[in-house]
Amino acid sequence: MIYYNERHITQINTQYKAYGVYLRGQTFTPAITFTITGVEFKVYRNNNGAGNVTAKLYAVDGSHYPTGAALATSAAVDSSTWTTDAAGEFITFTFGTAYQVVAGTEYAVEFTQDGGDASNYIYFKADETNSPYDRGGSLYYDGASYTWTEQDDLIFKTVLTSGYELVDFYDGSERGYPAIILNSANDWAGQSFTPSRTYTPTHISIYAAKGAGDNVGTVNIDLYGVDGSGHPDIVGGALCSGTILDADFTTTYEEQVCTLNDTSQLTASTKYCIVVHSDSLDASNVIVWPRDDLLGASDYAGGDHEWSSDGGSSWITTTTADAMFRVYALIPPTNKWRVILTEYMPLITAHLADLKLENRTASRLLGTDGGKVTSSEDLANWIGGTANQITVTDDGDGSVTISIPSGANLTFANDGVHILDTNASHDLIISPGSDLTADRTLTLTTGDSNRTITLSGNPTLADWFDQAVKVASSPTFAGLTTTSGRIVKVTRITGNTTLDTSHHHVFADTDGGAITVTLPAGVAGTEYRIVNTGSTSYNVTITPNGAEKLLGANSSFTLYDGEALHIVYEATEGWF
Repeated sequence: MIYYNERHITQINTQYKAYGVYLRGQTFTPAITFTITGVEFKVYRNNNGAGNVTAKLYAVDGSHYPTGAALATSAAVDSSTWTTDAAGEFITFTFGTAYQVVAGTEYAVEFTQDGGDASNYIYFKADETNSPYDRGGSLYYDGASYTWTEQDDLIFKTVLTSGYELVDFYDGSERGYPAIILNSANDWAGQSFTPSRTYTPTHISIYAAKGAGDNVGTVNIDLYGVDGSGHPDIVGGALCSGTILDADFTTTYEEQVCTLNDTSQLTASTKYCIVVHSDSLDASNVIVWPRDDLLGASDYAGGDHEWSSDGGSSWITTTTADAMFRVYALIPPTNKWRVILTEYMPLITAHLADLKLENRTASRLLGTDGGKVTSSEDLANWIGGTANQITVTDDGDGSVTISIPSGANLTFANDGVHILDTNASHDLIISPGSDLTADRTLTLTTGDSNRTITLSGNPTLADWFDQAVKVASSPTFAGLTTTSGRIVKVTRITGNTTLDTSHHHVFADTDGGAITVTLPAGVAGTEYRIVNTGSTSYNVTITPNGAEKLLGANSSFTLYDGEALHIVYEATEGWF
Protein backbone atom coordinates (compact mmCIF):
# COMPACT_ATOMS: atom_id res chain seq x y z
CA MET A 1 0.00 0.00 0.00
CA ILE A 2 1.25 3.49 -0.89
CA TYR A 3 0.94 6.25 1.73
CA TYR A 4 0.93 10.00 1.11
CA ASN A 5 1.50 13.19 3.10
CA GLU A 6 1.65 16.66 1.53
CA ARG A 7 -0.24 16.74 -1.77
CA HIS A 8 -2.41 18.79 -4.13
CA ILE A 9 -4.65 16.71 -6.39
CA THR A 10 -7.72 18.85 -7.10
CA GLN A 11 -8.69 21.81 -9.33
CA ILE A 12 -6.77 20.55 -12.38
CA ASN A 13 -7.25 23.16 -15.10
CA THR A 14 -4.03 23.44 -17.16
CA GLN A 15 -0.67 21.83 -17.94
CA TYR A 16 2.93 23.08 -18.20
CA LYS A 17 5.44 21.95 -20.83
CA ALA A 18 9.02 20.76 -20.14
CA TYR A 19 11.90 19.52 -22.33
CA GLY A 20 15.66 19.93 -22.61
CA VAL A 21 16.87 22.79 -20.39
CA TYR A 22 13.33 23.99 -19.65
CA LEU A 23 12.55 22.58 -16.24
CA ARG A 24 9.47 22.35 -14.03
CA GLY A 25 9.09 21.88 -10.30
CA GLN A 26 6.95 22.40 -7.21
CA THR A 27 7.66 23.62 -3.68
CA PHE A 28 5.83 22.32 -0.63
CA THR A 29 5.88 22.89 3.13
CA PRO A 30 4.99 19.91 5.34
CA ALA A 31 2.60 20.59 8.20
CA ILE A 32 4.03 17.63 10.10
CA THR A 33 7.54 16.12 10.05
CA PHE A 34 7.88 12.91 8.02
CA THR A 35 10.41 10.92 5.99
CA ILE A 36 9.79 11.31 2.27
CA THR A 37 10.65 8.33 0.05
CA GLY A 38 9.45 9.67 -3.29
CA VAL A 39 6.90 11.77 -5.15
CA GLU A 40 4.09 11.26 -7.64
CA PHE A 41 3.25 13.89 -10.28
CA LYS A 42 0.45 13.86 -12.83
CA VAL A 43 1.97 13.96 -16.31
CA TYR A 44 1.61 12.96 -19.97
CA ARG A 45 3.77 13.19 -23.09
CA ASN A 46 3.63 14.67 -26.54
CA ASN A 47 5.00 12.41 -29.30
CA ASN A 48 8.14 10.72 -27.90
CA GLY A 49 8.32 12.66 -24.64
CA ALA A 50 11.52 14.18 -23.27
CA GLY A 51 13.78 11.21 -22.64
CA ASN A 52 14.64 10.07 -19.11
CA VAL A 53 13.15 12.23 -16.35
CA THR A 54 14.64 12.53 -12.84
CA ALA A 55 13.11 14.08 -9.70
CA LYS A 56 15.35 15.82 -7.16
CA LEU A 57 14.52 17.17 -3.69
CA TYR A 58 16.15 20.49 -2.65
CA ALA A 59 16.15 23.02 0.13
CA VAL A 60 15.01 26.47 -1.06
CA ASP A 61 16.40 29.98 -0.71
CA GLY A 62 14.54 33.17 0.22
CA SER A 63 13.06 33.37 -3.29
CA HIS A 64 11.70 29.80 -3.05
CA TYR A 65 14.27 28.59 -5.61
CA PRO A 66 16.18 25.29 -5.25
CA THR A 67 19.54 25.76 -3.54
CA GLY A 68 22.52 23.61 -2.61
CA ALA A 69 23.06 19.95 -3.43
CA ALA A 70 20.09 17.66 -3.93
CA LEU A 71 18.81 16.17 -0.66
CA ALA A 72 17.40 13.13 -2.48
CA THR A 73 17.40 11.96 -6.10
CA SER A 74 15.16 9.48 -7.91
CA ALA A 75 16.04 6.93 -10.52
CA ALA A 76 15.45 8.11 -14.08
CA VAL A 77 12.01 7.33 -15.53
CA ASP A 78 11.58 6.85 -19.30
CA SER A 79 8.96 9.39 -20.41
CA SER A 80 8.39 7.61 -23.75
CA THR A 81 6.27 5.08 -21.84
CA TRP A 82 3.90 7.69 -20.38
CA THR A 83 0.35 8.15 -21.59
CA THR A 84 -0.46 10.60 -24.37
CA ASP A 85 -3.93 11.17 -22.90
CA ALA A 86 -4.24 14.84 -21.90
CA ALA A 87 -6.01 13.77 -18.69
CA GLY A 88 -2.58 12.60 -17.52
CA GLU A 89 -1.50 9.86 -15.14
CA PHE A 90 0.40 9.80 -11.83
CA ILE A 91 4.00 8.66 -12.30
CA THR A 92 6.03 7.63 -9.24
CA PHE A 93 9.60 8.86 -8.74
CA THR A 94 11.23 6.89 -5.90
CA PHE A 95 14.23 8.44 -4.18
CA GLY A 96 17.37 6.37 -3.83
CA THR A 97 17.65 7.49 -0.20
CA ALA A 98 14.75 8.65 1.97
CA TYR A 99 14.97 12.10 3.57
CA GLN A 100 13.25 13.57 6.65
CA VAL A 101 11.40 16.80 5.83
CA VAL A 102 10.67 19.05 8.80
CA ALA A 103 7.32 20.64 9.60
CA GLY A 104 7.19 24.32 8.61
CA THR A 105 10.23 24.13 6.27
CA GLU A 106 9.78 24.67 2.53
CA TYR A 107 11.32 22.21 0.04
CA ALA A 108 11.42 22.00 -3.76
CA VAL A 109 11.02 19.06 -6.13
CA GLU A 110 12.64 19.81 -9.48
CA PHE A 111 12.55 17.64 -12.60
CA THR A 112 15.31 17.33 -15.18
CA GLN A 113 15.12 15.51 -18.50
CA ASP A 114 17.85 14.40 -20.90
CA GLY A 115 15.90 14.86 -24.14
CA GLY A 116 13.00 16.43 -25.94
CA ASP A 117 12.53 19.35 -28.29
CA ALA A 118 9.80 21.68 -29.53
CA SER A 119 7.88 18.69 -30.93
CA ASN A 120 8.71 16.07 -28.29
CA TYR A 121 8.10 17.07 -24.69
CA ILE A 122 6.27 16.28 -21.46
CA TYR A 123 3.39 18.01 -19.70
CA PHE A 124 2.86 18.47 -15.95
CA LYS A 125 -0.81 18.81 -15.03
CA ALA A 126 -1.40 21.92 -12.89
CA ASP A 127 -3.82 24.19 -11.07
CA GLU A 128 -3.46 27.70 -12.47
CA THR A 129 -4.59 30.92 -10.71
CA ASN A 130 -5.69 31.03 -7.06
CA SER A 131 -4.70 27.44 -6.34
CA PRO A 132 -5.98 26.42 -2.88
CA TYR A 133 -2.64 24.79 -1.99
CA ASP A 134 -0.91 27.67 -0.15
CA ARG A 135 2.03 25.72 1.25
CA GLY A 136 4.08 26.08 -1.92
CA GLY A 137 4.04 27.10 -5.58
CA SER A 138 5.12 26.05 -9.05
CA LEU A 139 8.69 26.46 -10.36
CA TYR A 140 9.89 27.14 -13.91
CA TYR A 141 13.51 27.31 -15.13
CA ASP A 142 14.04 28.77 -18.63
CA GLY A 143 17.67 27.72 -18.96
CA ALA A 144 18.98 30.86 -17.26
CA SER A 145 16.79 31.78 -14.28
CA TYR A 146 13.91 30.58 -12.10
CA THR A 147 10.34 31.82 -11.70
CA TRP A 148 8.23 30.80 -8.69
CA THR A 149 4.47 31.36 -8.84
CA GLU A 150 2.71 31.08 -5.49
CA GLN A 151 -0.83 30.80 -6.83
CA ASP A 152 -0.04 28.08 -9.41
CA ASP A 153 0.66 24.50 -8.36
CA LEU A 154 1.54 21.26 -10.09
CA ILE A 155 -0.60 18.23 -9.26
CA PHE A 156 1.52 16.15 -6.89
CA LYS A 157 1.74 13.74 -3.96
CA THR A 158 4.59 13.13 -1.52
CA VAL A 159 5.19 9.45 -0.74
CA LEU A 160 6.27 7.87 2.55
CA THR A 161 6.43 4.31 3.94
CA SER A 162 6.48 5.07 7.67
CA GLY A 163 5.46 7.89 9.98
CA TYR A 164 2.29 9.94 9.68
CA GLU A 165 0.07 9.74 6.62
CA LEU A 166 -2.28 12.53 5.55
CA VAL A 167 -5.49 10.51 5.15
CA ASP A 168 -8.50 12.86 4.90
CA PHE A 169 -8.36 16.58 4.12
CA TYR A 170 -9.95 19.52 2.33
CA ASP A 171 -7.82 22.42 1.07
CA GLY A 172 -10.62 24.42 -0.58
CA SER A 173 -11.43 25.25 -4.20
CA GLU A 174 -9.51 28.51 -4.70
CA ARG A 175 -7.90 31.24 -2.62
CA GLY A 176 -9.68 34.27 -1.24
CA TYR A 177 -11.99 32.49 1.19
CA PRO A 178 -14.50 34.18 3.46
CA ALA A 179 -14.02 33.22 7.07
CA ILE A 180 -15.85 32.47 10.27
CA ILE A 181 -14.67 34.24 13.41
CA LEU A 182 -14.80 32.65 16.85
CA ASN A 183 -14.90 35.55 19.32
CA SER A 184 -16.68 34.06 22.34
CA ALA A 185 -16.24 31.06 24.62
CA ASN A 186 -19.68 29.97 23.39
CA ASP A 187 -18.60 30.07 19.73
CA TRP A 188 -17.95 26.50 18.59
CA ALA A 189 -17.13 25.81 14.93
CA GLY A 190 -17.08 22.42 13.25
CA GLN A 191 -16.45 20.60 10.00
CA SER A 192 -17.85 17.15 9.34
CA PHE A 193 -16.01 14.64 7.16
CA THR A 194 -16.29 11.03 6.02
CA PRO A 195 -13.14 8.85 6.37
CA SER A 196 -11.90 7.38 3.11
CA ARG A 197 -10.94 4.20 4.96
CA THR A 198 -10.90 2.77 8.48
CA TYR A 199 -8.01 4.11 10.59
CA THR A 200 -7.01 5.59 13.96
CA PRO A 201 -6.25 9.34 13.77
CA THR A 202 -3.17 10.75 15.53
CA HIS A 203 -3.20 14.44 14.50
CA ILE A 204 -5.75 16.97 13.29
CA SER A 205 -4.95 20.36 11.77
CA ILE A 206 -7.12 23.30 10.76
CA TYR A 207 -6.16 26.04 8.30
CA ALA A 208 -6.63 29.06 10.56
CA ALA A 209 -5.05 32.02 12.35
CA LYS A 210 -5.56 34.14 15.47
CA GLY A 211 -5.81 37.91 15.54
CA ALA A 212 -2.58 39.91 15.76
CA GLY A 213 -1.60 40.27 19.41
CA ASP A 214 -4.50 38.09 20.56
CA ASN A 215 -4.31 35.48 23.33
CA VAL A 216 -6.62 32.59 22.47
CA GLY A 217 -5.62 30.48 25.48
CA THR A 218 -5.82 26.72 25.07
CA VAL A 219 -7.62 25.88 21.85
CA ASN A 220 -9.53 22.60 22.00
CA ILE A 221 -9.86 20.44 18.90
CA ASP A 222 -12.28 17.57 19.54
CA LEU A 223 -13.47 14.78 17.28
CA TYR A 224 -17.11 13.69 17.62
CA GLY A 225 -19.47 11.30 15.95
CA VAL A 226 -22.60 12.89 14.46
CA ASP A 227 -26.24 12.62 15.50
CA GLY A 228 -29.22 11.85 13.28
CA SER A 229 -29.23 15.41 11.93
CA GLY A 230 -25.55 15.33 11.00
CA HIS A 231 -24.56 17.66 13.85
CA PRO A 232 -21.70 16.89 16.30
CA ASP A 233 -22.92 14.35 18.87
CA ILE A 234 -21.94 16.41 21.91
CA VAL A 235 -24.12 14.27 24.20
CA GLY A 236 -22.25 11.13 23.17
CA GLY A 237 -18.92 12.74 24.10
CA ALA A 238 -15.71 13.36 22.18
CA LEU A 239 -14.10 10.29 20.63
CA CYS A 240 -10.66 11.89 20.95
CA SER A 241 -9.28 15.34 21.69
CA GLY A 242 -6.22 17.53 21.40
CA THR A 243 -5.16 21.07 22.26
CA ILE A 244 -3.07 23.87 20.76
CA LEU A 245 -1.54 26.39 23.16
CA ASP A 246 -1.77 30.10 22.45
CA ALA A 247 2.01 30.29 21.96
CA ASP A 248 1.77 27.70 19.15
CA PHE A 249 -1.26 29.22 17.41
CA THR A 250 0.07 31.61 14.75
CA THR A 251 -1.27 34.95 13.51
CA THR A 252 -0.62 33.90 9.90
CA TYR A 253 -2.91 31.48 8.07
CA GLU A 254 -1.40 28.03 8.13
CA GLU A 255 -2.09 24.48 9.28
CA GLN A 256 -2.50 24.67 13.07
CA VAL A 257 -1.61 21.11 14.10
CA CYS A 258 -2.64 19.35 17.31
CA THR A 259 -1.67 15.91 18.58
CA LEU A 260 -4.63 13.85 19.78
CA ASN A 261 -4.27 12.88 23.43
CA ASP A 262 -6.26 9.70 23.02
CA THR A 263 -7.25 7.56 20.07
CA SER A 264 -10.42 6.12 18.61
CA GLN A 265 -10.76 4.13 15.42
CA LEU A 266 -12.68 5.84 12.63
CA THR A 267 -14.79 3.69 10.35
CA ALA A 268 -14.80 4.15 6.58
CA SER A 269 -17.94 5.81 5.14
CA THR A 270 -19.11 6.90 8.62
CA LYS A 271 -19.42 10.64 9.20
CA TYR A 272 -17.54 12.42 12.01
CA CYS A 273 -17.10 16.07 12.98
CA ILE A 274 -14.08 18.17 14.01
CA VAL A 275 -15.06 20.82 16.59
CA VAL A 276 -12.91 23.87 17.55
CA HIS A 277 -13.46 26.10 20.61
CA SER A 278 -11.64 27.92 23.42
CA ASP A 279 -12.78 29.29 26.77
CA SER A 280 -10.44 32.31 26.35
CA LEU A 281 -12.10 33.83 23.30
CA ASP A 282 -13.79 37.24 23.36
CA ALA A 283 -14.12 40.30 21.12
CA SER A 284 -10.40 41.08 21.53
CA ASN A 285 -9.08 37.51 21.26
CA VAL A 286 -10.37 35.69 18.20
CA ILE A 287 -9.75 32.69 15.95
CA VAL A 288 -10.36 33.01 12.21
CA TRP A 289 -11.10 29.74 10.39
CA PRO A 290 -11.64 30.25 6.65
CA ARG A 291 -14.36 28.28 4.93
CA ASP A 292 -14.93 27.70 1.23
CA ASP A 293 -18.32 28.88 -0.02
CA LEU A 294 -17.14 30.77 -3.09
CA LEU A 295 -18.81 28.49 -5.62
CA GLY A 296 -22.25 28.46 -4.00
CA ALA A 297 -22.14 24.69 -3.56
CA SER A 298 -20.28 22.25 -1.35
CA ASP A 299 -17.03 21.19 -3.03
CA TYR A 300 -16.22 18.70 -0.26
CA ALA A 301 -18.80 15.95 -0.60
CA GLY A 302 -17.86 14.21 2.63
CA GLY A 303 -19.23 16.80 5.05
CA ASP A 304 -20.39 20.33 5.82
CA HIS A 305 -19.59 23.32 7.99
CA GLU A 306 -21.17 23.43 11.49
CA TRP A 307 -21.67 26.42 13.81
CA SER A 308 -22.86 26.81 17.41
CA SER A 309 -23.13 30.07 19.37
CA ASP A 310 -24.26 28.41 22.62
CA GLY A 311 -21.32 26.19 23.51
CA GLY A 312 -22.42 23.20 21.44
CA SER A 313 -26.02 22.96 22.65
CA SER A 314 -27.50 23.66 19.22
CA TRP A 315 -25.98 23.68 15.75
CA ILE A 316 -26.52 25.25 12.32
CA THR A 317 -25.32 23.38 9.24
CA THR A 318 -24.14 25.24 6.12
CA THR A 319 -24.25 22.71 3.30
CA THR A 320 -22.65 25.08 0.76
CA ALA A 321 -19.53 25.77 2.84
CA ASP A 322 -16.60 23.73 4.09
CA ALA A 323 -13.75 24.67 6.42
CA MET A 324 -10.20 23.55 5.63
CA PHE A 325 -8.92 20.61 7.69
CA ARG A 326 -6.50 17.68 7.71
CA VAL A 327 -6.54 14.34 9.55
CA TYR A 328 -3.37 12.26 9.94
CA ALA A 329 -2.76 8.65 10.98
CA LEU A 330 0.31 6.61 11.91
CA ILE A 331 1.24 4.18 9.16
CA PRO A 332 0.92 0.65 10.63
CA PRO A 333 4.15 -1.41 10.72
CA THR A 334 4.55 -4.10 8.05
CA ASN A 335 5.23 -7.59 9.43
CA LYS A 336 6.61 -6.10 12.64
CA TRP A 337 5.75 -6.23 16.33
CA ARG A 338 5.05 -3.24 18.49
CA VAL A 339 6.00 -4.24 22.08
CA ILE A 340 4.31 -2.14 24.78
CA LEU A 341 6.01 -2.06 28.18
CA THR A 342 4.61 -0.46 31.31
CA GLU A 343 5.87 -0.09 34.85
CA TYR A 344 3.29 -2.55 36.16
CA MET A 345 3.89 -5.28 33.59
CA PRO A 346 5.73 -8.20 35.26
CA LEU A 347 6.67 -10.11 32.12
CA ILE A 348 6.40 -9.75 28.37
CA THR A 349 7.97 -11.89 25.67
CA ALA A 350 8.04 -11.04 21.95
CA HIS A 351 9.64 -12.96 19.09
CA LEU A 352 11.14 -10.41 16.69
CA ALA A 353 12.33 -11.92 13.43
CA ASP A 354 14.14 -8.79 12.19
CA LEU A 355 15.28 -6.96 15.35
CA LYS A 356 18.85 -5.75 14.96
CA LEU A 357 20.87 -4.04 17.71
CA GLU A 358 23.77 -2.11 16.26
CA ASN A 359 27.23 -1.91 17.87
CA ARG A 360 26.69 -4.91 20.15
CA THR A 361 29.00 -7.92 20.31
CA ALA A 362 28.51 -11.43 21.64
CA SER A 363 30.44 -10.49 24.77
CA ARG A 364 27.94 -7.84 25.84
CA LEU A 365 24.51 -7.92 27.45
CA LEU A 366 21.79 -5.31 26.88
CA GLY A 367 19.60 -4.53 29.89
CA THR A 368 18.15 -1.81 32.11
CA ASP A 369 19.48 -0.37 35.32
CA GLY A 370 17.60 0.54 38.49
CA GLY A 371 16.37 3.79 36.91
CA LYS A 372 14.88 1.88 33.95
CA VAL A 373 17.61 3.23 31.67
CA THR A 374 18.84 0.89 28.93
CA SER A 375 22.50 0.02 29.35
CA SER A 376 25.08 -2.39 27.96
CA GLU A 377 27.00 -4.54 30.44
CA ASP A 378 30.06 -6.71 30.08
CA LEU A 379 28.74 -10.29 29.94
CA ALA A 380 31.68 -11.85 31.79
CA ASN A 381 31.31 -9.47 34.72
CA TRP A 382 27.54 -9.95 34.75
CA ILE A 383 27.91 -13.73 34.92
CA GLY A 384 30.41 -13.30 37.73
CA GLY A 385 27.62 -11.74 39.79
CA THR A 386 27.29 -8.46 41.66
CA ALA A 387 25.13 -7.29 44.56
CA ASN A 388 21.39 -7.71 43.96
CA GLN A 389 21.92 -9.37 40.58
CA ILE A 390 21.16 -12.85 39.24
CA THR A 391 24.26 -15.07 39.16
CA VAL A 392 24.84 -17.47 36.25
CA THR A 393 27.37 -20.26 36.87
CA ASP A 394 28.76 -22.55 34.16
CA ASP A 395 28.37 -26.14 35.43
CA GLY A 396 30.98 -27.40 32.97
CA ASP A 397 28.64 -30.02 31.44
CA GLY A 398 26.83 -27.82 28.92
CA SER A 399 24.38 -26.48 31.49
CA VAL A 400 24.32 -23.43 33.73
CA THR A 401 22.93 -22.73 37.19
CA ILE A 402 20.98 -19.50 37.71
CA SER A 403 20.93 -18.26 41.31
CA ILE A 404 19.11 -15.33 42.90
CA PRO A 405 20.62 -13.11 45.62
CA SER A 406 20.31 -14.15 49.23
CA GLY A 407 17.01 -13.01 50.71
CA ALA A 408 15.33 -12.59 47.30
CA ASN A 409 12.23 -14.51 46.22
CA LEU A 410 10.69 -15.78 43.00
CA THR A 411 6.92 -15.29 42.73
CA PHE A 412 4.80 -17.25 40.25
CA ALA A 413 1.22 -16.64 39.13
CA ASN A 414 -1.40 -18.79 40.91
CA ASP A 415 -2.26 -20.89 37.85
CA GLY A 416 0.50 -23.37 38.68
CA VAL A 417 4.09 -24.34 37.86
CA HIS A 418 4.33 -26.92 35.04
CA ILE A 419 7.10 -29.56 35.07
CA LEU A 420 7.44 -32.01 32.18
CA ASP A 421 7.37 -35.76 32.92
CA THR A 422 10.25 -38.13 32.10
CA ASN A 423 9.45 -38.42 28.38
CA ALA A 424 8.25 -34.81 28.04
CA SER A 425 4.74 -35.87 27.06
CA HIS A 426 2.76 -34.45 30.00
CA ASP A 427 3.08 -31.85 32.73
CA LEU A 428 3.22 -32.27 36.47
CA ILE A 429 1.38 -29.15 37.67
CA ILE A 430 2.12 -27.70 41.09
CA SER A 431 -0.51 -25.13 42.03
CA PRO A 432 -2.01 -23.56 45.19
CA GLY A 433 -5.27 -25.02 46.40
CA SER A 434 -6.63 -22.11 48.42
CA ASP A 435 -6.09 -18.53 49.55
CA LEU A 436 -3.64 -17.84 52.40
CA THR A 437 -4.16 -15.36 55.20
CA ALA A 438 -0.39 -14.75 55.41
CA ASP A 439 2.84 -15.92 53.78
CA ARG A 440 3.64 -19.50 54.79
CA THR A 441 6.91 -21.42 54.53
CA LEU A 442 7.54 -24.94 53.20
CA THR A 443 11.05 -26.14 54.16
CA LEU A 444 12.64 -29.20 52.49
CA THR A 445 15.76 -30.56 54.23
CA THR A 446 17.42 -33.43 52.39
CA GLY A 447 20.51 -33.88 54.54
CA ASP A 448 23.76 -34.55 52.75
CA SER A 449 22.29 -37.16 50.35
CA ASN A 450 20.04 -37.49 47.33
CA ARG A 451 16.40 -38.07 48.26
CA THR A 452 13.29 -39.27 46.41
CA ILE A 453 9.71 -38.60 47.47
CA THR A 454 7.14 -40.99 46.02
CA LEU A 455 3.49 -40.06 46.46
CA SER A 456 0.56 -42.44 46.05
CA GLY A 457 -2.96 -41.14 46.47
CA ASN A 458 -3.37 -37.86 48.37
CA PRO A 459 -1.27 -38.21 51.51
CA THR A 460 -0.91 -35.64 54.28
CA LEU A 461 2.78 -35.38 55.13
CA ALA A 462 2.23 -34.09 58.65
CA ASP A 463 5.16 -36.12 59.94
CA TRP A 464 7.53 -34.48 57.46
CA PHE A 465 6.16 -30.95 57.33
CA ASP A 466 4.65 -28.51 59.79
CA GLN A 467 1.59 -28.21 57.55
CA ALA A 468 -0.57 -30.57 55.51
CA VAL A 469 0.35 -31.17 51.84
CA LYS A 470 -2.72 -32.49 50.01
CA VAL A 471 -5.63 -31.33 47.82
CA ALA A 472 -7.67 -30.02 50.74
CA SER A 473 -4.70 -28.25 52.36
CA SER A 474 -2.99 -24.93 51.73
CA PRO A 475 0.78 -25.24 52.16
CA THR A 476 3.05 -22.24 51.67
CA PHE A 477 6.42 -22.26 49.89
CA ALA A 478 8.96 -19.51 50.46
CA GLY A 479 10.76 -20.33 47.22
CA LEU A 480 10.35 -22.75 44.32
CA THR A 481 12.73 -23.71 41.51
CA THR A 482 11.64 -25.44 38.30
CA THR A 483 13.81 -27.00 35.61
CA SER A 484 11.45 -26.30 32.71
CA GLY A 485 9.23 -23.52 31.40
CA ARG A 486 5.67 -22.70 32.42
CA ILE A 487 2.81 -23.52 30.02
CA VAL A 488 -0.49 -21.67 30.29
CA LYS A 489 -3.80 -21.72 28.43
CA VAL A 490 -3.69 -20.63 24.77
CA THR A 491 -6.93 -19.75 22.97
CA ARG A 492 -7.39 -18.87 19.30
CA ILE A 493 -10.38 -16.66 18.44
CA THR A 494 -11.84 -15.46 15.12
CA GLY A 495 -14.72 -13.32 16.38
CA ASN A 496 -15.73 -10.96 19.16
CA THR A 497 -14.95 -12.49 22.56
CA THR A 498 -15.43 -11.63 26.24
CA LEU A 499 -12.51 -13.01 28.24
CA ASP A 500 -12.95 -14.99 31.46
CA THR A 501 -10.86 -17.14 33.79
CA SER A 502 -10.39 -19.78 31.08
CA HIS A 503 -8.26 -17.42 28.96
CA HIS A 504 -4.61 -16.45 29.28
CA HIS A 505 -2.79 -16.23 25.92
CA VAL A 506 -5.36 -15.14 23.32
CA PHE A 507 -4.46 -15.34 19.62
CA ALA A 508 -6.96 -13.21 17.63
CA ASP A 509 -7.03 -14.15 13.93
CA THR A 510 -8.32 -10.99 12.18
CA ASP A 511 -7.85 -12.22 8.63
CA GLY A 512 -11.64 -12.56 8.42
CA GLY A 513 -12.45 -9.18 9.92
CA ALA A 514 -11.95 -6.87 12.90
CA ILE A 515 -12.37 -8.39 16.38
CA THR A 516 -13.44 -6.82 19.66
CA VAL A 517 -12.01 -8.39 22.83
CA THR A 518 -13.93 -7.38 25.98
CA LEU A 519 -12.14 -7.65 29.30
CA PRO A 520 -14.08 -9.12 32.27
CA ALA A 521 -14.60 -7.33 35.56
CA GLY A 522 -11.09 -7.04 36.93
CA VAL A 523 -9.77 -9.30 39.66
CA ALA A 524 -6.39 -8.33 41.10
CA GLY A 525 -3.61 -10.42 39.57
CA THR A 526 -5.58 -11.50 36.51
CA GLU A 527 -3.23 -11.62 33.55
CA TYR A 528 -3.82 -11.76 29.80
CA ARG A 529 -1.66 -11.61 26.72
CA ILE A 530 -3.55 -10.72 23.53
CA VAL A 531 -2.03 -10.97 20.03
CA ASN A 532 -3.36 -9.77 16.66
CA THR A 533 -2.16 -12.60 14.38
CA GLY A 534 -3.83 -11.17 11.27
CA SER A 535 -2.13 -9.87 8.13
CA THR A 536 -4.98 -8.11 6.31
CA SER A 537 -5.05 -4.75 8.16
CA TYR A 538 -8.03 -5.63 10.37
CA ASN A 539 -7.57 -4.51 13.97
CA VAL A 540 -8.24 -5.96 17.40
CA THR A 541 -10.06 -3.54 19.73
CA ILE A 542 -9.58 -4.26 23.44
CA THR A 543 -12.36 -2.79 25.62
CA PRO A 544 -12.33 -2.59 29.45
CA ASN A 545 -15.31 -3.60 31.59
CA GLY A 546 -17.59 -0.74 32.64
CA ALA A 547 -15.65 2.16 34.14
CA GLU A 548 -12.43 0.20 34.64
CA LYS A 549 -9.19 1.60 33.22
CA LEU A 550 -7.04 0.14 30.45
CA LEU A 551 -3.48 1.52 30.33
CA GLY A 552 -4.55 4.43 32.53
CA ALA A 553 -7.78 5.44 30.76
CA ASN A 554 -11.36 4.21 30.49
CA SER A 555 -11.05 3.72 26.74
CA SER A 556 -10.40 1.04 24.19
CA PHE A 557 -6.97 0.09 22.85
CA THR A 558 -6.20 -0.98 19.27
CA LEU A 559 -3.78 -3.71 18.14
CA TYR A 560 -2.68 -3.63 14.50
CA ASP A 561 -1.46 -6.66 12.52
CA GLY A 562 1.25 -8.52 14.45
CA GLU A 563 0.95 -6.47 17.63
CA ALA A 564 0.62 -7.88 21.17
CA LEU A 565 -0.51 -6.48 24.53
CA HIS A 566 0.32 -8.10 27.90
CA ILE A 567 -1.79 -6.77 30.81
CA VAL A 568 -2.32 -7.48 34.51
CA TYR A 569 -5.18 -6.16 36.67
CA GLU A 570 -4.66 -4.16 39.87
CA ALA A 571 -7.65 -2.77 41.77
CA THR A 572 -6.51 0.87 41.90
CA GLU A 573 -4.70 1.24 38.58
CA GLY A 574 -6.84 -1.09 36.48
CA TRP A 575 -5.31 -3.05 33.59
CA PHE A 576 -1.63 -2.42 32.90
